[in-house]
Amino acid sequence: MIQTYSHTFTFQTGTEKERLENIISITEEEEKKHYLQFMQYKTDDNSLMSYRQVNIKVDRAYYLEIANIAIDDRLRRRKIFTLLGKRRFGFSDRLIDTYFISKDLHQQDVLEGYKAIKKEHYDPIIFEKVVHNLNKYEAFAFEVKNRYFVHMFQANVSKRKTIHKIFLVELTEIGYLFLNSLDSSEQKIDYIFNKIGKIYFKSLNEERLQIDNSVAKLEESVKTVISKNPYELELSSNMNDSKLFHELRDNSIMIEKAYFNLYGRGVDLVSQLDKEQSITLFSAAIVALINQLKNISQLDEIRSYFDEIYMLAEDGKLHGLFKKHDQDLKDIFLYVLECLTDWNSHLNSAEKNIRKFNIATIDLQNSLKHLIDTYFKFNHEYNCQDAKITKELVYKKDEDNLHYTSAIEYLEDAEIDSEFYDELIELESEVIDLAYLSDFDDEVRQKLVRFFSGYSRTLNSLFEFKDLGYSLSLLSKQLSTAVIDERRCDKLLVFVKAFIADLLEWKNSIFIEKSAENIHYIDKSFYSNIAQLEHLLSDQFDESALFGDFEMF
Repeated sequence: MIQTYSHTFTFQTGTEKERLENIISITEEEEKKHYLQFMQYKTDDNSLMSYRQVNIKVDRAYYLEIANIAIDDRLRRRKIFTLLGKRRFGFSDRLIDTYFISKDLHQQDVLEGYKAIKKEHYDPIIFEKVVHNLNKYEAFAFEVKNRYFVHMFQANVSKRKTIHKIFLVELTEIGYLFLNSLDSSEQKIDYIFNKIGKIYFKSLNEERLQIDNSVAKLEESVKTVISKNPYELELSSNMNDSKLFHELRDNSIMIEKAYFNLYGRGVDLVSQLDKEQSITLFSAAIVALINQLKNISQLDEIRSYFDEIYMLAEDGKLHGLFKKHDQDLKDIFLYVLECLTDWNSHLNSAEKNIRKFNIATIDLQNSLKHLIDTYFKFNHEYNCQDAKITKELVYKKDEDNLHYTSAIEYLEDAEIDSEFYDELIELESEVIDLAYLSDFDDEVRQKLVRFFSGYSRTLNSLFEFKDLGYSLSLLSKQLSTAVIDERRCDKLLVFVKAFIADLLEWKNSIFIEKSAENIHYIDKSFYSNIAQLEHLLSDQFDESALFGDFEMF
């Protein structure tokens, strides 16, 4: 099915020497999903059309705004560039996303100039905006050797995650003066995003199409480029070591095939939650991509993350969390697919920009790690919430008589070396005297932090217990930073003693005595108890809000 458009706007931009035709097309209002397609093209005397285009999926509010025929065409284009700039990924606390007009610029030189100026005078543009999350912006415009730049830090803050984006953008002198002339911080931030979107659009590869220069044929040619079926629109809207690049480039056709398959299966996984087949197809697609990346040492970390996502999918854990209809997790998952899209596009680009490919590789690696960390954090929160609501005993037989994995069954297949047991014994020596203590002080706190973080690290080596390990990691971090007043010390010590006793009993029944009929028999009690500990350590502590007593084994 070819997508139809309810609004199409055409207009010219550029100079007298080089006129550029602009087309903005918007999908029909009846569609559940709305897409904007912006295309810019020019023709020459040889009947060759050169064009760039982007497809952007938008919500209904933006659709209605951009489709309003009272908006000036150039204003409409500026809004599209601003939106495109805001959609640029930049998740990394270490990397800066650069948008330079001049090809001879080096990021490090500009950053050194920025740091020198910042020491003397720093008057940043500060802006905060609340939509669903809190978006915080801090930008600083500066001049280095008669060139103009803006450095912008963005934090997207929700209750459970913070994603940082750091941009370094080159401006023209006119753009620099215009930015400083704007009245409000919001206008200035939007203008910076407009420049990011515009520079990014101009960095896209130019496509070429042989055409008939007659008016009718030209219009027909343009329509064939613009019209896409819904799946293609969905796909395109989510879109300095040279050894790695060239090694992958030799197999780029097969990698691209595996990428397209994984992208499509990934979108299906989050959009078709009721279809069990979507899990199987997604898992198979991950395996196909992993097979294309094997035996390449530089991609070991990326491959290991894909392995972990594969196991989460195979066990139904990833799909189960998607069924919570958590938009944050869905956004981060789609962000991974966008990073994979960018990585694949640089690998297959005719431009052969190795630097951009390497940056895209690091972004992909970071996004995969972020997805896995987010999964365990979100799953921990849902487990705590479910445990608080259900309040059922952990050893109660399940009404559905589901098959549980016993400790004997698990240890027959698991590869656990002696270091695992030695590590646990050493950690337990940290808290051996805890039962005899009656006062909670900094020394006790440090012992508990080392114990929980060490247990977390040890359990993380076993996939079946990574959820428990991650929860202990969160508890350790909160314990190390919490301000604990006297009224909480006694209660906290009692709770921690009981919790550690249960944890050690669980360890014995699984790994030493192998007597547990279900290796996850602790889970509901575990999350119920850890939720109470987290509440005790939180700034919002309210003794009356503690939900019942600890659940003991």
